[in-house]
Amino acid sequence: MESKFLEIGSILKVNREIFLLNYNMELTAFEDLNEKMNSIQRLISMEADDEGKSQLGLLPFLLIIERQAINAFECLTKYQSYEAWMVFRPAIEAALLVGKFIDNPNNAELWKNKVEYRKNNDKRSLKRYYQEFEKGGLIPKSFKYGKELRELLTKINDEFMHVNFSYFERMYDLELVDENTGYLNISYNDKDVLKHKAYLYSFLNAYQILIQCLGNAFLYKYKKYEQLKNLNKPSVRYIWEDSINEIISSRPDLEDIFYSYGLCGIEHPFV
Repeated sequence: MESKFLEIGSILKVNREIFLLNYNMELTAFEDLNEKMNSIQRLISMEADDEGKSQLGLLPFLLIIERQAINAFECLTKYQSYEAWMVFRPAIEAALLVGKFIDNPNNAELWKNKVEYRKNNDKRSLKRYYQEFEKGGLIPKSFKYGKELRELLTKINDEFMHVNFSYFERMYDLELVDENTGYLNISYNDKDVLKHKAYLYSFLNAYQILIQCLGNAFLYKYKKYEQLKNLNKPSVRYIWEDSINEIISSRPDLEDIFYSYGLCGIEHPFV
């Protein structure tokens, strides 16, 4: 019996093996980023902050970030970029929430009770919720690049979470046999190798910036832990700068991916 499910599964398995053969350095970089995330997790698991208060309540958000990042990278190993950004989205939102809670611990209670506010038609509390967590409100003051991460969240919503026209036209291709016959194919994995590579480097850089923001934010609570300042080193952005510039030079249409998804223009534009 023919099974499209098993056929696609076999293709994805082969894709993963090909990726691991070709992108060993990128895998190592991703593991290094996870270790940096783990260092933040260990800190708040074992140490009280400068005021002697526990920040353990933020640990589940950090675990969500790590899980979503691992699952997103898994999608990239299977050449499914469109899935990777969908999966990574909750990690970005969780990070922004952590920042908001560090800004003001009372925001946690506001966030927690959203459903109750709606149930009780508590318009005043709902207004406060929307001010803190909707649109421009979800930009932590404790995050150096909170605005950029919030914009990335919106970008993913627009381009990957909803079937907008841009999503629709990217997902299929029409192969004409003659003027009366054609095949309509839906994409299950990336066919454009350079575009996949652009998304891969963009993901790694965006993940590093997210971790850097978390590290700097926790410095507000753990001022004596200087290691939190160094979570952006070595920079993903600079390790593969030559490769990224080469991609942009050969495919100018991919440049926006590095800026919009990889946030690669934060430190300085590519040359």
